[in-house]
Amino acid sequence: MEKQEFPATVVKSSRRTLGNGHAASALLDDQVHDRIHAAIAAQELPPGIRLREDQMRQIFGVSRARIRKVFARLAFEGLVTIEPNRGASVAKPSPDEARENFAARRAIEATIVRMVADRFEPRHKTALARHIAKETCRRKRGATPPK
Repeated sequence: MEKQEFPATVVKSSRRTLGNGHAASALLDDQVHDRIHAAIAAQELPPGIRLREDQMRQIFGVSRARIRKVFARLAFEGLVTIEPNRGASVAKPSPDEARENFAARRAIEATIVRMVADRFEPRHKTALARHIAKETCRRKRGATPPK
């Protein structure tokens, strides 16, 4: 069986000890969840890729139980599917689901743009221009923009 490679954003996780207690445990769950979620959102973990418990446990330096808990949370959010005797994998939306997601996103983004435009001030224009200039400079140097 071929060894599965995970993107750097998943592998570069924080393995530091957070101390004892429920709050530290919940924080660690959130950190692992957020890293996997970000990798899925950036399509660094593409639809359909298997998420092996043991590999993820080793990457994050946590227990299998914690990884299962995070997978269950991601499954509840619709980002991961869990199949008995097969494990977890990144969800593969159907064409209809993808269309529904894009339609919802268009509606939400249009509302956000209207809200931002209503509150846009000259100082925002300056900050935006600086940000665009930085991105343009990075692209010219060959750096890939964040997804």
